[in-house]
Amino acid sequence: QICQFCLHFLSSPKNLTAAMAGDDFENLRSSFPSLVKELIAKCSADA
Repeated sequence: QICQFCLHFLSSPKNLTAAMAGDDFENLRSSFPSLVKELIAKCSADA
């Protein structure tokens, strides 16, 4: 459930840009690569 919330939250360009500006996004990317992959796919589909 938390993954779905994160995907929904980060699918907003404003939220994603803010998240990527911090060091925590790199931690997310290295810890949960599948989540970031799914996020990219979702953002691409919504564009």
